[in-house]
Amino acid sequence: MKFLKLGPYGLPILLVIAALLLPAAAYAQGEGYYTVSQGATKVQITPLSGPGDAASFYNMTNSQSNTGLEEANTAVMFLYRNTATGALSLFVILSGPNGTAGTVTFSLSGVPAGTGFEVQDDGTVDFRETWELTPPTGTVSWAWDEGKSDGMVLGPLGSDFSLTIYPQFTSGITAVKFLSGDRTAPQKIDLNLTDPIIIAGSPNEPPVAAFSTAPDKPHINEPVTFDASASHDPDGSIASYEWDFDGDGVFDQKTTDPVVTHTYAVAGTKSVTLRVTDNDGMTGRTTNSVEISALAVKVKRTISTVAALPGTTFKVVVRIESETDLAGVGLQESLPVGWKIKPIENAGAAFKRATVQWVFVDQVKAGTTKVITYEVTVPTSDQLVATTLPACFKITGTFQAMTPSLSIPVEGDSDIEVTDALTIKTAIAHLVPRVGDDLDDTIDLRLSQKIDPNQLSRAIEMWRDDEPVPWTQGATIDLETMKELAAYAYTCTEVDNPLPAVPQANITAVRTIATPVPC
Repeated sequence: MKFLKLGPYGLPILLVIAALLLPAAAYAQGEGYYTVSQGATKVQITPLSGPGDAASFYNMTNSQSNTGLEEANTAVMFLYRNTATGALSLFVILSGPNGTAGTVTFSLSGVPAGTGFEVQDDGTVDFRETWELTPPTGTVSWAWDEGKSDGMVLGPLGSDFSLTIYPQFTSGITAVKFLSGDRTAPQKIDLNLTDPIIIAGSPNEPPVAAFSTAPDKPHINEPVTFDASASHDPDGSIASYEWDFDGDGVFDQKTTDPVVTHTYAVAGTKSVTLRVTDNDGMTGRTTNSVEISALAVKVKRTISTVAALPGTTFKVVVRIESETDLAGVGLQESLPVGWKIKPIENAGAAFKRATVQWVFVDQVKAGTTKVITYEVTVPTSDQLVATTLPACFKITGTFQAMTPSLSIPVEGDSDIEVTDALTIKTAIAHLVPRVGDDLDDTIDLRLSQKIDPNQLSRAIEMWRDDEPVPWTQGATIDLETMKELAAYAYTCTEVDNPLPAVPQANITAVRTIATPVPC
């Protein structure tokens, strides 16, 4: 092993270099991230700095500070860094020249271990004042005369702390300002006189959260892309991203990928919060509002009947209305097992019978309506997948588009009851009246569920003559049912819906006998 041999001046030179480097190292270690908070307000701050210690900068003369930052009837606070040692202190200066007399009390919590009073303005000389400090808590009260000021300096604070001041400005203070930046022209942050003031420091600067959304005008049931790629950490890297999509305070998804998607089922303004965590565990968050519009695409199914007999046929219409251009559009309908489909109108789409699917090769333009119509035949009784009747079956479907990415259920009618007898309302709505007395009435379930005048006229004949209604297993129309049928026909209401509510009529019925009856 070889040793460096120093000449007669070598050791003193090394000591001088070390003395110069140590303050710089201490100063570097003292750098960090600092904030002042009050209520919902949180502001990043930069300590004022100077080459001297805190007491020198306070420059107490005639029992008051002389920093040049004093303001009459104003509480001035700031962090101060000694650039020679890197030590950090908290200054509190109360009032100044031309100010009124006053009294103030601060209760302290979160005072770092090893922190003490570096300056006690008036100290114990003024019997009106209290100086109590046992970290992490303390209490200080001041009293000063007209035209005077008061204050203190706490330090050293270190690089990692969160100190809370609970102020009680009894008199003499009408404003509170926290200073930041250049001591010759500092930024002034206005605080209120009542809420707690939190001064915090950390050696690690927290990450900055930011995100964007796409598309610009999202709709319900349309995937929304949330991109947090603009988030960053000034002194490290981001480890995770957490998303609260509905503003309830609960983070719904956590990933290491900055890009996620989410779909909303209800329109409205959504409050979305992103929380990012860096590699040192510090967090940052941001909240933006996203306006989710009602669906730009409406897909509704209408079934021509609510009930059918085994072996009968009914009609289904799927109406597609779009307020935006769509490409790569498809529709899939799911029918009960064994039910047969016959396409009537495909609206320009290609149809695949085996899977009951339609694909639009061309773009579906905004403002257009596509109508797909098909007939469905119910299996006969011996082939029907049901042990007893009546039995309820469903037709469901999904509408999809590739651009924009969209997948929504088909709304509207879905239920079909397979039964061995129709209700009178359903039978009359699908009645094909006979032509001549030698022919029979028939039922066509592909007709709409509204009662037209011809059907109503035939229903009146059946009521008057007590004729059985077809497909009802011999049911006849009584007075109450006849009135109900007439109301459905008059209001053009489909028989599977309730009659519209109307105000009760004020009707008086009077009987008059035209021919006098002999006494």
